[in-house]
Amino acid sequence: MIKFIHRYKQSIGVIFLFIAFCFAISGVGLDILHSGSTPNKDAITVNGSAISVNDIARSERGIESRYRQLFGDRYESFARNLSLNLRQQAVDTLIDQAVLNQEAARLGFAASGDSVREYLLTNVFKDTAGDYSYSPEAYRNLLRSLGMSSTMFEKEIEQEIARTTLVGLLRDAAVASSKDAEALLKRQKTRFSVVAATVAASDIAPSMPAPSKESLKKFYEQHATEYELPAQVAYSYYILSPKDFETQVQVSPQDVDFYYSENIAKYTLPEKTRIRAIKLLYPKENDPAKMAAVKERAKEAHAEASAGKPFAELVTKYSDDLPAKLRGGDRGWATREELAEAFQKAVADTPVGAVSEIIPTDYGFEILKVEEKRPAEPRPLAEVRDSIEKEIRAQEAPAYASSSARELLLRSKKGGNTLSEVLLPGQNLQHTTGLLDRSKDPDPSLTGLTQNVFMLPTSERLQPALIELGDSTVLVQVTEFKEPSTPTYEEVESKVKAAFLAEESSRAAATRADDLLKAAQANPANFDGDARTRSARVVGPFEISREAPSPEQFPSLTSQMRAGILSAVKANSIVGRVYSGKGEFTILKVVDVKVPNLSDSSTMSELSKLKAQASQDLAQNFLTSTLEALKVNSSITVDPSVMGQ
Repeated sequence: MIKFIHRYKQSIGVIFLFIAFCFAISGVGLDILHSGSTPNKDAITVNGSAISVNDIARSERGIESRYRQLFGDRYESFARNLSLNLRQQAVDTLIDQAVLNQEAARLGFAASGDSVREYLLTNVFKDTAGDYSYSPEAYRNLLRSLGMSSTMFEKEIEQEIARTTLVGLLRDAAVASSKDAEALLKRQKTRFSVVAATVAASDIAPSMPAPSKESLKKFYEQHATEYELPAQVAYSYYILSPKDFETQVQVSPQDVDFYYSENIAKYTLPEKTRIRAIKLLYPKENDPAKMAAVKERAKEAHAEASAGKPFAELVTKYSDDLPAKLRGGDRGWATREELAEAFQKAVADTPVGAVSEIIPTDYGFEILKVEEKRPAEPRPLAEVRDSIEKEIRAQEAPAYASSSARELLLRSKKGGNTLSEVLLPGQNLQHTTGLLDRSKDPDPSLTGLTQNVFMLPTSERLQPALIELGDSTVLVQVTEFKEPSTPTYEEVESKVKAAFLAEESSRAAATRADDLLKAAQANPANFDGDARTRSARVVGPFEISREAPSPEQFPSLTSQMRAGILSAVKANSIVGRVYSGKGEFTILKVVDVKVPNLSDSSTMSELSKLKAQASQDLAQNFLTSTLEALKVNSSITVDPSVMGQ
């Protein structure tokens, strides 16, 4: 079976396109092994085969994990914007998997025990150097981490091998012919010469008649809410910054001692290792023979180092790192985090005075000698006492600032005083510049302050108030509050007039564009003249094709326009609709359709490449349609509660 699968090794890219379609987003491969636990409730059945709620939950977690890997810190915002339905994706993925498992079994694709063992070695227990790392203990640890028995684990591998074989057969059944390649070449390289005529509202606006006052007032009444002024506020404020209170924080020696003992890890120096290294570099040219010779030299150097020859002498003899040769290969002291991952393992596995195994790298090989290891140890308290005291002060200062603010606020309320009356000399009250709406703050460092002022209870709005803003505490007092209001027509007359003319101009532009489309469809030959008669901007001719879809002459070409052009079948034809957007209305004429000459020598040279691409496209379409056909002919039921219905 494994030999049979290896037959498809060269086409693995296409196979994985299909596997990605069905499984990758939920983690097929080793991730599918998580679906082997005993189901607690049948949520889906596929031709009588049950899928449990637990299976769906695991699949959903796998999909989310893949998205998180893809988007990183931006996952949450992408999830909101893209409206990701993880549950639906999980259900679809598990149904696809079950259907393919059943079809593979029906066709008799079954993996032998030898196939499973080889899969384990080549896909699970193969390290980055290409060496096998299997051991019974490693296998037991893997099963423990997956929460599976070896029987369940190996059953999942058998199914994956069978599915891969099925996909390989389906792919081989979809071989593109020369005609398929020619059709793809024509599709990709056919060039469309286009003229675009755009009627813009901004071009029509200057010639629009002046609107009457009655029309403007009616327009204002219909759109009055668009001119509503938001609530606004003006206020005085006093910022109590924690930094101003750090000197007031009382820190005793006992406080420092306790903080040190509770945070000892923060003040612990990491373990360091002093190493020497022999670096052997691959040649600049990718010559397999020369690269193999470098590995042989690395083996010789390692054998001599392991035999006890002076390492510094071996550095001089073998290393290609010229600067390091002058230091006998000395790399100095390094923490674990300062070393590459492969070096971290080598250093951890190598005792002091010993030589590491040969370490493969992208640039060649390295051999390390561990000279000395300095264990992790805490820095003396006396050495860090001052920094701890500063840290305690910084942590406690916000509470002191808040306490001071509350004292001022209490004094103000007891005496019925304003903020300016209770502040001490040197405590300067600041004021907003005029009225602010919710989105405006008096300073960028006070983001959200005005929003918090708006949230004060109406009954307390004109009294001094305390607002916690991050680590800072702010005392505020509203000096003026203006409720939302709708301005009179006279106050916004100029805005109303501009909006009215923009709307009327856009309507007129749309009408002219519709007239132009009808005239062009009736007489395509007079397209340019009809366009200019209607004050349209004419651009072109310019060319686009599927392989060059974005013309420099017409950057406003949209995907919808492009699709319309590329669907044209003959020259001197009008693309049958008006394309609108942002006050502009565009009509397109395909002037010429230039199909590539298949007998041309330059074209012929591309046919072989496109035949491979055509095979990939055909295979992907065939695989997708086959899966859909299998599902159509399957009995599939989904418990509505699974989808929250």
